[in-house]
Amino acid sequence: MNSCLEAVGDDAIDRHRQRDALLVLPVRLVRVLHVLLDGTVEARTRQAMVIEDIDRATAHHRLVRVDRFRRAYLEDLYGVRVHEPGVFHLVLDSTVLALGECVELIAAAARAHAR
Repeated sequence: MNSCLEAVGDDAIDRHRQRDALLVLPVRLVRVLHVLLDGTVEARTRQAMVIEDIDRATAHHRLVRVDRFRRAYLEDLYGVRVHEPGVFHLVLDSTVLALGECVELIAAAARAHAR
């Protein structure tokens, strides 16, 4: 996982890039902003193929595995469903927005959430 710190206003934001998600975590804030980067299975599969330079079968397999893990994690530990209203503060379709735009929206939401 690649990570870098960047200044956003008075707050430091720790950006982590993983296979299918870009996590923006407030470093100096106690509260956490819960964000889901989503999209249709087909669009996310295509996006993974481009970003990771992998074939369709591999991209789809990874996507299904990560989605299954995310569902199990939230359901088993917190008793909530991924798409249940209120689970995430912000849900973005990262297949129709550029990743840089997602970062800007998440950073703005993190600043607002910190108030």
